[in-house]
Amino acid sequence: MNTGHEQFEDEASQRRVEQLLRTTFAAPPMSADFVNRISQQLDREFAFSSSEVNGVAHAEPATIPLSQAATKRRSTLRIFGTAVAAATLLVAVGLWSDRPAYGWAAMIQALEGCDWVQAISHSQANDGAQAAIGWFSQSAQVAAHEEGQARVYLNFQTNTAENFDPADQTIYQHGLTEPSQLSGEFLALLLGMKELPSALANVDATNLEVVEESWREVLEENDKFIELQVTLRQKNKGLLRLVFLLDSETQLPVSGRVLDERQRAKKSLEFSYPQQGPDSIFALGVPREAKVVVASLAKPVAVALAGVEQPESAVVVEELVVAAGPESPTAQPTTDTPSQSTTPAVATEERVASNTPALKFKAAAPLAKPLEEQELVTQINTRLADFWQAQGIRPAAPASDAEFLRRVYLDLTGRIPMVSEVYAFMDDPGADRRERLVDDLLARRDHATHLAAVWRAVLLPEGVDLNLYGGTNKFDAWLADRFGQNLPYDEIVRQLLLAEGRVSESGPILFYASLKLNPEELAAKTSRVFLGTRMECAQCHDHPFDDRIAQTDFWGFAAHFAQISRPQGKMEMTSPVLRVHDNHHGEVMLPDTETVIAPHLPGKETTASTEKTSEGTDLSRRRQLVDWLTNQNNDLFARAAVNRVWQQLFGRGLVDPVDDMRPDNPAVCPEVLDLLTRDFAASGFDLRRLLRALVLTDAYQLSSGSPQDEPSQALCFARMNMKNFTADQLFDCIAVATRNEGMLGNAPDGALARTENMSRQAFIEQFRAAGENRTEYQAGVPQALTLMHGSVVHGATDLKSSGLLKSLNAPFFTDEQRLDTLFLATLSRQPEPTERAKLLDYLESANNADERLAILGDVLWALLNSAEFTFIH
Repeated sequence: MNTGHEQFEDEASQRRVEQLLRTTFAAPPMSADFVNRISQQLDREFAFSSSEVNGVAHAEPATIPLSQAATKRRSTLRIFGTAVAAATLLVAVGLWSDRPAYGWAAMIQALEGCDWVQAISHSQANDGAQAAIGWFSQSAQVAAHEEGQARVYLNFQTNTAENFDPADQTIYQHGLTEPSQLSGEFLALLLGMKELPSALANVDATNLEVVEESWREVLEENDKFIELQVTLRQKNKGLLRLVFLLDSETQLPVSGRVLDERQRAKKSLEFSYPQQGPDSIFALGVPREAKVVVASLAKPVAVALAGVEQPESAVVVEELVVAAGPESPTAQPTTDTPSQSTTPAVATEERVASNTPALKFKAAAPLAKPLEEQELVTQINTRLADFWQAQGIRPAAPASDAEFLRRVYLDLTGRIPMVSEVYAFMDDPGADRRERLVDDLLARRDHATHLAAVWRAVLLPEGVDLNLYGGTNKFDAWLADRFGQNLPYDEIVRQLLLAEGRVSESGPILFYASLKLNPEELAAKTSRVFLGTRMECAQCHDHPFDDRIAQTDFWGFAAHFAQISRPQGKMEMTSPVLRVHDNHHGEVMLPDTETVIAPHLPGKETTASTEKTSEGTDLSRRRQLVDWLTNQNNDLFARAAVNRVWQQLFGRGLVDPVDDMRPDNPAVCPEVLDLLTRDFAASGFDLRRLLRALVLTDAYQLSSGSPQDEPSQALCFARMNMKNFTADQLFDCIAVATRNEGMLGNAPDGALARTENMSRQAFIEQFRAAGENRTEYQAGVPQALTLMHGSVVHGATDLKSSGLLKSLNAPFFTDEQRLDTLFLATLSRQPEPTERAKLLDYLESANNADERLAILGDVLWALLNSAEFTFIH
């Protein structure tokens, strides 16, 4: 009887073991924590089994009698089961050793490597409305939390906790409890726990136990992610079930959910990884005029998020008066602060050089996939609205249709709309007519040629006679072809920087020729344009304003251009036989020394020539530089591009100046810049998509006028900055407004002929203004006199050449219609009632048709010379 029962148990155990072994081959990879736990368990099991074989059953209670046969059978089964577990582990490790292991520990380790982590939590209780924003940085030892108008800022370096109570506009500062580990901050701050920082002490890493974790690959819209499910046990708190969607390469969470007992989501999370985070409580939108109160206690106290909970033992409260505005870097107590009180760190924005990271290749990953275009616009709007509210800024009124129409034509095509285009837009009844107009403009050839002019001004140096190299026509045409194809921005940069050929034949070679093939000039221009960094300030000494950049960094960067062929002997740069290509010789030396500087990239020791292509040949220095520069994870590259596009549309960059993106020159709204940077990289550097999103934002569609003169509106993009016309835009707008026959091209699609036009080129050379700040008027007296009395405006308003004036001479026009047409052609709007009345009186003074036409010419001249015509507003 016993023998049959034992045989039945053995067969059942055997079937169970076989089932376990079969499922091993389909099992997901194990996390490092699981491998450690199973190894420890195996050690205990082997020790236990060995002791039983020797007749000692330590794990069984002594009160339970066991027959010798039962003990032997159980020992045999335990040894066999342990061996099966070991075999299962070995099979799993063997099958998955070449694949990454995903788990809670690996995710936490990835989070520790990020500069900053931001998470926005949404609760089901409020129908998904934004509930809280959490920040933390392991390197900066800072954690912060926002919920409603309340703010908490924790600094583990100074061991201080600051809580802003919006009810009385006061910052309460206390000492921190024992600093927690990252896991505790991660849970308490990012999952939106209410009490901070007291919650940290209860959920730090020492009080967390991973009960269960598993992962699987999931496919969302053709993108592969990792779904990580984790069950944590908090000491005296029960179980916490979490589900994260991880980027398969970085192991960083993209989103997450907190589940209730029924496995339903009760909270959702969205993660981002900005380069910079809040460096004080004021960076969270706390007004600088807020009072600061320091509580000195025998022991540090906790601060509640929703309000200040003062224990009865609080003995000393000291008030700190913080002056309003950024010019008050520190706060001083009105009374002496006891020695046990922590020094306030709330109003300091001073950066410590030793803590400033080196300029380096950034591994802050782009978004796992680009946002939906409308979602991108929505998120930009939300972040700017929150920023304005936090700063106490009221945005200007939305722009009228006429204002938006003129602005978007100028920014996307470089010209004003024709009268027929104004009527077509105004007569369009569709609610989405602005979106459809933007899509139409982005697809036009005028958009591509306009972008070519914009980037030509950025890429080519001022003060160089480009006519020596054949002018800019080939360069403009080369850029326009690529923008017309919507070639990714990184690919355009690659083709530009890796260009080879003769100066007289190749468009992009003008970039090298205009900089005389000098390594230091090429390095300076490349770093300014594509990294937003003025590395040439370290040409003769370490950078005076950016501690990240030493003199050797600049020359190591310049060394990548040292092996480009250069003119030899008496050969000039303009020689038609000069060919630009890479040599295998050429070095740079520190000025006034014989020290040769090897090529090296920011954050790398050297750029060795041992890197090879897939064909086995050595990579040129230029190729190694470009590969690093345009890498999708190099957020310096994407950030600089986004900032320049923002400046093109808004007149100022989010970081201004756009080529001075130092740590102590932060962005106006870092959250927007970070969002755009990561989305731009994730989109494959789609420049047209970026432009479309920005011109459809609420900020772009604000008016440039405001009843109150509030400089903060313009500085914070709460109203549209007025921008100067570029020289290209001025010429083209005069041509379009007057329908000047000598200035317009004959392109079959109606696009402006912006190349091979000598009068246009001469005009641009005369009116080209130095500098990139388009919000300041930079034209001088000679340009103003040229506009008033020069041949261009004279020809545009002359009755013999102006197509506009010729058409207005038709007898079926009324005087009111003639005035309306002049205003629509130049200012894209109807005249105001007072303007109409005065000008009609002027027209009625004409004695005949010739005098009337001359008066219309005078009105056109006045409109062309008005500030309203020569500005984008």
